[in-house]
Amino acid sequence: MKKLLILTIFLCFAAFADEVQVIDHDISTGSLVINSGGIWKVTGSTDDKDVSITIDTDDKVTNIFENLTMDDTDCAVNIVKGNVTVILRGSSLLHSANGPGIRVSSGASLTIEGEGSLTAKGEGDQNSGIGSRNYQNSGSITINSGHVSAYGSPFGAGIGGGGHSNGGTITINGGDVTAVGGNYAAGIGGGTGHEGGAGTITINGGHIRATSDDGAGIGCGNEGGFYEPGTITITGGTIEASSQSGAGIGAGNGDRQDGDVPDIYISGGSIRAYADNPDAAAIGHGAGNKFSTDGPMTPDKKPVYLATISSAFTGHTTSYTFTTKKDGIDYTYSYTGKGHTNKSNEPDNNLYFYLPNGTYAIEGTNGRTFSGTISNGSSDFTPESVKLHMGDSDSEIEIEDKIGAIQNNQTIGRFNNYIIDGTTANGFVSVYTSDNPTITLDNASIAGFQVFRIEGGDVNLILNGSNSLISDAGAGLHVAPGTSVTISGTGSLTAISQGGAGAGIGGNSYESSGEIIINSGTITATGSQYAAGIGGGEHGKANVTINGGSVTATAGWKGAGIGGGTGWEGGTGEITINGGYVKAIGNEGAGIGNGDEGGQNEIGEITITGGTIEASASSGAGIGAGNAGGESGRVPAIYISGGSIKATSETGSPIGPGYGKGDGPSPQTAVGGEDVYCAALTDATAPTANSIYGVGDGEVTFTATRKSDSHSYGYEGEGHSDTYDLYFYLPEGEYTITGNNGKTYAGRVSSSGSTITPTPEPAVISLALLALAAFLRRK
Repeated sequence: MKKLLILTIFLCFAAFADEVQVIDHDISTGSLVINSGGIWKVTGSTDDKDVSITIDTDDKVTNIFENLTMDDTDCAVNIVKGNVTVILRGSSLLHSANGPGIRVSSGASLTIEGEGSLTAKGEGDQNSGIGSRNYQNSGSITINSGHVSAYGSPFGAGIGGGGHSNGGTITINGGDVTAVGGNYAAGIGGGTGHEGGAGTITINGGHIRATSDDGAGIGCGNEGGFYEPGTITITGGTIEASSQSGAGIGAGNGDRQDGDVPDIYISGGSIRAYADNPDAAAIGHGAGNKFSTDGPMTPDKKPVYLATISSAFTGHTTSYTFTTKKDGIDYTYSYTGKGHTNKSNEPDNNLYFYLPNGTYAIEGTNGRTFSGTISNGSSDFTPESVKLHMGDSDSEIEIEDKIGAIQNNQTIGRFNNYIIDGTTANGFVSVYTSDNPTITLDNASIAGFQVFRIEGGDVNLILNGSNSLISDAGAGLHVAPGTSVTISGTGSLTAISQGGAGAGIGGNSYESSGEIIINSGTITATGSQYAAGIGGGEHGKANVTINGGSVTATAGWKGAGIGGGTGWEGGTGEITINGGYVKAIGNEGAGIGNGDEGGQNEIGEITITGGTIEASASSGAGIGAGNAGGESGRVPAIYISGGSIKATSETGSPIGPGYGKGDGPSPQTAVGGEDVYCAALTDATAPTANSIYGVGDGEVTFTATRKSDSHSYGYEGEGHSDTYDLYFYLPEGEYTITGNNGKTYAGRVSSSGSTITPTPEPAVISLALLALAAFLRRK
């Protein structure tokens, strides 16, 4: 029963609380005097000087200003005492002819919030826009949200003290705030005169613009701070503070005695502060006290210095967060906002951090990163990366010389690293720069016409996640002659050309590729008809080095898997394989080597020092020439000194000529020029249950040593996709071959046939037998 009664009382109280009466008042009907707590919604318009809103109660009062206009009244809003919250709706104007727009008496408090806007203007004898009259210190002013503009009369601050008054307690947590001091007064802080100290100013957020002539933008008025300079604390927000002869933030203009600098503590935010007079500091002293060394500091009183973070917001309009690491350790300085605007209200895309000495890394949620070092006022912060998002619709990214990135015709800026993510069905990336940028593809999917074009410079391409480049015409990843791409990372890339006789990765039609280097990643490249999977387009050659990764390259009709496109100019070019897993599938071109009819003008060269290679073709060679006859089917020079090579062809040679029986040298060692022949190691990578060194499936290392001269040939990898055998190409001689999995081989390699056979594995004696033998010896 008691529980039911309590619940009933609670529900009745809750219903009562939800029905708190809102009293409407139309200011055109006359003044409003509030002597008790409650909520008043004030609307309407008046220019009667005798009309005002007066709050004189210790009770809690909430005023809703909705499209309220009080123009040229004596004192529009007068908070005599109490705690008042003003909620802004629509657009309101409070213009006093002989007082502050909103007067906040000493001991009273005002909190402003809401989504609307307010313009507060003080006129008459030394009045602030929001705050106090002359010789009357302001009470407590808090702004949480809304658009607030405050203008003081001569000698009165925009927000804070009237003439000869300090700023009281001012806290800004959010909103868009503009404060303009009257002549000689601060924008935010004190009025003019010895009593015009800053008061206690705290900025935790919002976008603040504060200006003055002889007072500080934020801080003391002219000659202020003689008695109490005050304290300014900034933990966040976007601050733009300026003055003609006072400091942007700090002291107003004055001499050594009456221009004292308030304590200024900075631990966050972006602060753009400047003074027109060269004798005044951006943050610190005014022009009349240029000998003062007082400056901003951290809360634990370490000096801080300006670090300009260039192009942090270029091309972006959303609010982002930037955080810092100092000397590799998380540091508490941060910024959240949309960035600055200049005097013409145009975007200023830099950030301005004030940090103590140290080395910093700065990272934004918009994907831009920076690094730099501050040393006693000297700082050098350089951009490291910028994220460029490919939208669902058209998206065009150009990276140009000396300009940097341009996205959809908007200049983003010049960075060292670009991160591209997102999906687009009709977009492209074009690179033409000598900056040699690093570009990370981060789960990017780009389709369209010639989707990724390297037209100038050297690009370091890093793969993260799953990425695809699918081109309707031309190479999927176009690497023009005279350029280069180095591919690495832990992600994957699928590059496909669907037309235009372009390679999957490499050249377009009638074009050889620039330099293509693959160090890691999972690469799948498919050329369109007449072009290579990786290398030349139609009538083009390759310039390819593979050091690692997993690479699958499939030719279009008549192209090589890795190498040239079709046609007499479609020779091998230069191909080097030092490691990784490489699967190359030719059509009528070679798996690795020439395209169909290629090699007449330049034969080219293939060098293999390591890796696991599976090269296959229909009528071209597995490795060597494409299908052709006579002069157009010449075999490129092929040098082999390592790796395991499984080369096959349906009608051509495994290694050498294609079906058309072109001529050329046999595969040889790079040093000494000895012919090499295939030696198969059966079950070399198979799991071996009895091997005391057995590692089962996984990476293994084998070394072949020729007995006559200790010639060494090596292999390191995980074996082939469809067999446990390895395939070594060795010059003639007797060999012993050992693997780190305990397998050993021996035999002879010769032109007439190789006889490499496994040697018996060492016997494994069980621990039980060893124990028994030891027991018998003791007996």
